[in-house]
Amino acid sequence: MDNTSEKDRINEIIEVVMKVARGDYSVQLELSDENDDIDSLAMGLNMMIDDIREKTEEIQAANQQLRASEQQLKAANQQLQAGEQQLRAANQQLTAKEQQLRAANQQLTAKEQGLRASQEALRVSWEKFMSLVETVNDWIWEVDAEGHYTYASPRVRDLLGYEPEEIIGRTPFDLMSLEEAKRVGVIFGSLVAGQKPIINLVNTNIHKDGHLVTLETSGIPFYDVEKKFKGYRGVDRDITERKNAREELMNKVNDLERANRLMVGRELQMIALKEEVNSLLEKSGQSWKYEAPKKIKGEI
Repeated sequence: MDNTSEKDRINEIIEVVMKVARGDYSVQLELSDENDDIDSLAMGLNMMIDDIREKTEEIQAANQQLRASEQQLKAANQQLQAGEQQLRAANQQLTAKEQQLRAANQQLTAKEQGLRASQEALRVSWEKFMSLVETVNDWIWEVDAEGHYTYASPRVRDLLGYEPEEIIGRTPFDLMSLEEAKRVGVIFGSLVAGQKPIINLVNTNIHKDGHLVTLETSGIPFYDVEKKFKGYRGVDRDITERKNAREELMNKVNDLERANRLMVGRELQMIALKEEVNSLLEKSGQSWKYEAPKKIKGEI
């Protein structure tokens, strides 16, 4: 599986979990053909969401039954007050209604226990999911439509030295120099205007301790149920070592090219000097001469 597909699936799980946390139990995760840990997690989440939805519906039904029983109990009390002759019948009705109420309360208690068990299972699954997020080498983030961070995975601590809660409410440009923020802001602004994905955008950030960190940013826009643009979700990867290694390699290549040009120049000077000596020897009547080497390939 490529990194982009895995990130998309993780983003989808995050979005579904957020919807469930807001009380939307109608969502479901689509399973892929990979049959991997993420699919197992998605399948578990789907089952828990179904269970929570069923438990919620059952509790609502139990509450309706409870309210109906309370209304019947009130009517029985009114009949009791109407006269002594109806007292026995009213008491019998009251006893029956009380039994129904106790049964309804027992059912409600059982439903509440089931809901708590489902919530606990969801909490455990959420912790497993967050453990998965924390083991990913990349920094997973979410920004709103104005570019403010609304989520930052713990990986930001390793990349930039900030705790996740220190990032929330800031923008990516708050972590850059003014010049870099201006450069990246122009690119980011054009992408947001067209709601286009961010693909491998290289940018330099300032670590909390002051040193520079080069990141490679990728992200995709996301929308609400009404297709309204809500922001971006994506990942940042530290490519500082890769960038430094590339720059060092280019410097070595340039040094090698300069040394090669210097060696070629010296060899050309030796050829010209030997030819000049041979010319002088010939003019002086000498029979021997220096053996001039062949012209060097690439001579200028």
